[in-house]
Amino acid sequence: MAGDGLRLHFDFDDDGTGELQASVRSQGFSGYGSAWFSTAQLERFASALAAFPLTEEARKGLAGGYWKDGQLVEAHLGLSAYQIDHAGHIGVRVRVATPIGVAARPLSQHVAEVELQTTYHELESFSRELREHLAGEREEAVLNSDLRT
Repeated sequence: MAGDGLRLHFDFDDDGTGELQASVRSQGFSGYGSAWFSTAQLERFASALAAFPLTEEARKGLAGGYWKDGQLVEAHLGLSAYQIDHAGHIGVRVRVATPIGVAARPLSQHVAEVELQTTYHELESFSRELREHLAGEREEAVLNSDLRT
């Protein structure tokens, strides 16, 4: 990744689900994570990202990893978007983590969590790219950070 931002790639399975892979970098922090989602979940989230103002669904975001009894017990990938200020600046929170595994210690998990600062315009473009990616029309969806210093 040339600059700060987020790259998403979805590997489709034949049952309407697939593995969403995320690579993120911001201000020297970087990470990679993945989790399984349904295409319908990702399409709803992409639509929520394009809304103005951002909806509760965008703020709540997506989270995936290991589930037990309907509860997420180990998160490997999380994405959410929220308004930072009244000037139209948006924060996109990205959390990526490695799976712990059954025999590993919880402290052995690698985690990166960053905020990408962007705008409604950039977020709408990212939303469109994600929907196009899910339709097989592009290789990945990219959100570039618009970091304010």
